[in-house]
Amino acid sequence: MSEATPNLEELDRHLAEKWISGIWRIPASACPGDSKTKIQPHLWKWADIHDGLAMEYVNPLTGGSTLPTLSCWIQLLKAGQRTQSHRHTSTVLYRAFRGRGTTVIDGQEFHWEQGDNFVVPLWHWHEHANTSASDEAILFSMNDAPVLKPFGLYREETRRSQLGL
Repeated sequence: MSEATPNLEELDRHLAEKWISGIWRIPASACPGDSKTKIQPHLWKWADIHDGLAMEYVNPLTGGSTLPTLSCWIQLLKAGQRTQSHRHTSTVLYRAFRGRGTTVIDGQEFHWEQGDNFVVPLWHWHEHANTSASDEAILFSMNDAPVLKPFGLYREETRRSQLGL
């Protein structure tokens, strides 16, 4: 992979070698597999995560979600970056791994910093913002989307920002 910003094809190839998939490559109809899905220990290297992207940790045996019923994600927020307001039918548990920021859930602000945990219940509008002008923020999350997708129950919508930042 080149030192400059890679194109999506280069990035996809690089990430696939590390069993990581960009959110832009996960189809809404993706299923976690059947009840016989195998799981094995696997290490995802921090150096393989790229700035400003939300990425899913992929099961190296199946190419599906990390576990049959849980999907694990990591998201880097550059200094001052905020995400688009959205909602989905999965419940998400977040852990602030680094930095500090604000998450707005249905208009209520939650200020978080490294080590904090918070939950976004299903179908609640939410967005995240890194409130630092100089440091990145990193959010790790787990969600139950793999349970919903096989039944066609997973949905996601986006809308304009709730943040006045």
